[in-house]
Amino acid sequence: MTRLRLWLFMFGVVALGVCGPVALTAWVSHEFAEQQYRQRVEQFTTLALARAELVARDAIDAARQAAQFQGQPCSDAHLAAMREADLQHRYTRQIVYLDGRHACSSSAVPDALRRVADNAGTWIDLPLLEVAYRADAPEVPFASLQFRVGHHITVVDPQFLADIIPLDDSTRLGMIDTRTGSVLAAWADTNPSILTRAWRLQGEQGNLDRQFDVKTSPVMPIAVVAYEPFGEISEAWRQLLYTTMPVAVGISALATWLLLRWGRRFHGPEYVLRDAIRRKEFFAVYQPVMSLADGRCIGAEALIRWRLPDGKVVMPDRFVPMAETVGVMHAITQCMLENIIEDLGGQLASDRALHVSVNLAPDDFRSRETLQSINALLARTGIDARQIWIEVTERGFVDDAECRETIAAFREAGHPIYIDDFGTGYSSLAYLHDLDIDGLKIDKAFVESMTTEAPTKNVGPHIIEMAKALGVRMVAEGIETEPQRLALRQQGVQYGQGWLFGKPMAIKDFLTFWRDNRTATQAAPYTAPPSSATMTS
Repeated sequence: MTRLRLWLFMFGVVALGVCGPVALTAWVSHEFAEQQYRQRVEQFTTLALARAELVARDAIDAARQAAQFQGQPCSDAHLAAMREADLQHRYTRQIVYLDGRHACSSSAVPDALRRVADNAGTWIDLPLLEVAYRADAPEVPFASLQFRVGHHITVVDPQFLADIIPLDDSTRLGMIDTRTGSVLAAWADTNPSILTRAWRLQGEQGNLDRQFDVKTSPVMPIAVVAYEPFGEISEAWRQLLYTTMPVAVGISALATWLLLRWGRRFHGPEYVLRDAIRRKEFFAVYQPVMSLADGRCIGAEALIRWRLPDGKVVMPDRFVPMAETVGVMHAITQCMLENIIEDLGGQLASDRALHVSVNLAPDDFRSRETLQSINALLARTGIDARQIWIEVTERGFVDDAECRETIAAFREAGHPIYIDDFGTGYSSLAYLHDLDIDGLKIDKAFVESMTTEAPTKNVGPHIIEMAKALGVRMVAEGIETEPQRLALRQQGVQYGQGWLFGKPMAIKDFLTFWRDNRTATQAAPYTAPPSSATMTS
């Protein structure tokens, strides 16, 4: 072997020893990033499909509720029943009644009824949902999805189907009508042509220059398509590999660090929520709770909010279900409790007349760790346990035996227990009698209907009589008018909250409100205080 060949051989061995591990690391890292993309996209389509079916079932429930009306079509009573069903279902734009002779709508928006009556779209049956369905043609402005039960039609904005929180700025997502291939709804900056192409090329991943996923609903003619710019990132990694080969030893560590930093943004919802917990992005706002007998403020309900880094505030119905799914609800509840103690700890310790209500998720309510956390916080602040009211929704009371033990533990510690949104869940007088609770919270829907001619106007009085029979206190939610307050007070409801008294507000505004309204002043009809610029709706 000549000297030249020896040097070439040695150079090759050294090059292989230095560049080989770096190249292998780059390849493995590239494969890891691709896997993260796949998981990310599949995760979004799964969440979006669940969201679409949730919206559809909510709309169908609204139509079924309206269809229960027995009486003259399009009469005042019928319109009230349709509006009541519309009000109780958050995703419903309007409910329409059409039978060939009558036509009316729960909406007061001009031309709302005409858009449905003039729609020539073909109805199709959805056997698994037991309804008929149609969608506006894609060229029609204000396109809608419609679900028909008998002669009642629920109209839904298609954009609700894709209304889930985008956890990054690169994912694109949309909904496809599988009958026509047209786009029903999409996120901002999503390319409709890519959505339709991805849907048509299902199973042919190699024909697209990006990572995508398609999931079709088993109950509706709707497909969810999500994609990320995988091709662009793949090309960037190839270029990086080419440029780092000559100086692989020097830049391999930096490339690995950049990969790990880059890959952080592809973590799932659990990472985003845990990061929000770590950065203390969850905070509390407070809605006053008033004594209906004399108009004094007795405390507040603490309501959780999530402030994103861009300043946008996310309401709990958008993130609590996700938090319960990924198992971080306990950590968020702990953040909430710490916020409350930080905001109101001094005031609660110095004034035993003040209380704050805390909403617990079903998992929080059943966990012994929750009570231990609350006791630990109270032990170092001097707050009386009676000042912390525990609220839990009816779906947290499915297991009677377990509930009795949990309620006993909280009440032994001194905390009053209230059932939130009473009448909307699983409750019955028989099993409620066995639960040693302190009070009920009457849902807003029943409070609103008490001063109307709605079919549900007698539900509120029935709940009140039930509470009286059990000897428990009552808090009415969603009081917005003076007639509602008077009706509730006359029927014996002790406490109330709602926009008539004050919207959910920041701690500074609530403390001002509390000092101004802590004594009895209710001799005349209640006058709401001036709204604050910092109140949070």
